[in-house]
Amino acid sequence: MFAKIDIDLALISYVILTVLIFGFRVAIQKRRTGDTGLRVATQLSSPIQRVTTYFQIFVLLAVLTIAILESLGLLKPHFEFAIVGTSVGLTLCASGTTLTMDSQYQMGQSWRIGVDENEKTELVTHGMFSCSRNPIYFGMLIVGLGF
Repeated sequence: MFAKIDIDLALISYVILTVLIFGFRVAIQKRRTGDTGLRVATQLSSPIQRVTTYFQIFVLLAVLTIAILESLGLLKPHFEFAIVGTSVGLTLCASGTTLTMDSQYQMGQSWRIGVDENEKTELVTHGMFSCSRNPIYFGMLIVGLGF
């Protein structure tokens, strides 16, 4: 019974975290600045920008695919962690999401996904960014460990 609950929780968690970390932040940025903050690679982008954009999309879709396949019972876990594993995983996902969203908030108007070489924004050095240059990535790493 716990395995089925874990699998369903993985898919539900993925959807919720994607909406919170990406969708919610894009909506806030649009409301604050009139711009979504998305700098998706285009044909005018450098080859490395296009490759990294496509790789990020691939990873997000791959994790979603795995969560869906597990939810359908088509993938079997190697280990059963039961309720302890579920609790630790959910705690890590919630902690990582909180850290990521707080870091995004602290970036203010400088937040964006992707790079536009012609766009210059203020370097954020306060809050979590005074201790780390990459607290958003660290939060996403914790989310990944939770899954």
